[in-house]
Amino acid sequence: MSFATDLVTALERATAGQPIPRVRALHLPPAEAAASKSGEFCALELDDGALGISYVLLDDTLQRLIDSGDGGGIVGMDALELARAFAAPLAGAGGRGGAGDGGTGDGGAGDGGAGDRGAGDRGAGDGGVGNLRTADAGAGNAGAGGAGARMADVAAAHALRRTLGFAACNALSRTVMDRMGFAPPRATDSIGGIAPQAGDHVGMVGLFSPLLKQVTAAGARLTVIELNPDYAGHYDGYRVTLDAAELEACNKVLSTSTILLNQTVDAMLAHCRRAERIVLIGPSAGCLPDPLFARGVTVVGGSWVTDRAGFIDALRRGDSWSAFAYKFALAAADWPGLPAAR
Repeated sequence: MSFATDLVTALERATAGQPIPRVRALHLPPAEAAASKSGEFCALELDDGALGISYVLLDDTLQRLIDSGDGGGIVGMDALELARAFAAPLAGAGGRGGAGDGGTGDGGAGDGGAGDRGAGDRGAGDGGVGNLRTADAGAGNAGAGGAGARMADVAAAHALRRTLGFAACNALSRTVMDRMGFAPPRATDSIGGIAPQAGDHVGMVGLFSPLLKQVTAAGARLTVIELNPDYAGHYDGYRVTLDAAELEACNKVLSTSTILLNQTVDAMLAHCRRAERIVLIGPSAGCLPDPLFARGVTVVGGSWVTDRAGFIDALRRGDSWSAFAYKFALAAADWPGLPAAR
């Protein structure tokens, strides 16, 4: 099974027989903050106070959510139901499912409040997501723009649904950890204790510009894996490539947590079987760690919110929220595991 499916299954098991919180609010940065790091993330708030952080800049997700005004009708939604959207497959390329049927109202779009947003009834539907809307953002009727436009809109709708579903996974994971009385240990450095040194070949998934010198200054060889072809090439002390297979030569790997959201995590980790240390870091890495540890990840590093009100206020203003959360680094040895299902 995929990471997404395993994560949702873990959440179902961890919350079995317990009350499931509902969505209280979706907190978004202002659109003008999207160019800064402070504007890259949203936070889903549950009615038990738990927050789930997710990267929000896949495709035009942030603008769609801003245009929807209410996060696509998710307020009041069962958090586990919304979390299942993260594992729902991409649909709409033919047949029923996820992204509706190009304006036919199918696939659960139905009454989902998609109503008439100027674009027909293109709801997210499917995968147990119920009435989640995709906030069509002016895509128009799918037939009007041809097959290419339709597929682009389906992909954008899927990115929005994944984002909300992943935020719900992270929020519900926080609920589970709070109920366990668990808080992850603070990180001692910004690279998950990967401890690069001469003789190491470090693979970096995603170009962490502020962290490059920490790796190269130690004398380690550095190969960066990127999806953006504009970054490919040789630089001072490191090389950027689009070929994830080059991770197979690396003994240590440092990865952005965005691979969880864009669902490349399984493909990336398949190339890391020889790595002795795999560190996955980023504010979005707030989910239950069990599916990642099972896939060979050794440390998960994310942001643990300590002041919910301050965090939300800063995020909504587009300001830095680092004073309201600490960076953690969670190793398998530090994690007690999920409690037995009741």
